[in-house]
Parts: sequence; C-alpha cells; structure tokens
Amino acid sequence: MTQKRLGSKFYISLGLGIVLLYMVGSAIMNVISGKPVTTSDLISIATLLMFFMRFITWGMDRKAEMDEMGRRINYQSAKISYFLLIVILFILWIMDRLVFVRKDDLGNMTLFFALCISLVLLPTVEFFLSRRYK
Repeated sequence: MTQKRLGSKFYISLGLGIVLLYMVGSAIMNVISGKPVTTSDLISIATLLMFFMRFITWGMDRKAEMDEMGRRINYQSAKISYFLLIVILFILWIMDRLVFVRKDDLGNMTLFFALCISLVLLPTVEFFLSRRYK
C-alpha cells in the first residue's frame, strides 16, 4: 500500500496557520485581559491572513498563477474585491453616521474620502490603460 507524502505546501500552510492562530489568540487574550489591541496586532493578523490565503490558493507554483487561468482568476478576484470594498466602505460610512448621529455633516471625513476615491479609481485606471492602447 502506498502512502501519499505530505508536500512542503502542507507544512508551510500549517506553519502560517499556526502563527495566524497564535496572533488571533494573542489579540483575543489582550481583549479579555483588558489590554488594548494595537494597530500592529491588527496589521500583522491581516498580513498573515493574506499570505495564508495566497499560499493555499497558489502554493509555490508561480506558473499556475501566471498562466491564462491564473490571470483570469486574478482578474476576476480583483474586480469582485474592488466592488465589495466599495460596498463595505459605504456601509461603514453609513454606520458611522448612524452611530454618531451626524445629520448635517459628511461624517468621518477620512472614510468618506476613501469611499469617493474608491468610486473613481477603477474608471480612472481604465481610462489611462485604454489611452495606452490607442
């Protein structure tokens, strides 16, 4: 009977997963003990989650990411992520206005500007790319 060997992808993803769980557990313990969760904790968790998801998607196979199917997956995921980001920013901006009962102003200006920039970013990039090919 032959056994399937566990590849290096498994061990690397396991290691990233363990480090990610440690960081999340550490942040939860900080909240439980009354200590603040720092910005670096949140950025570390987001960065590790990004690396973990990219690694379990592509592994160490750069050719799969660069072939036609890989480029299509990257294109579709970028487009979907862009529109989800716009919706999430809009929901956060509305929630900010409702929580802080802001009726006459624009609410959190940084969040509002991020929403506005996200709305014009894709059409602007498409414009410049289309000019490049004309």
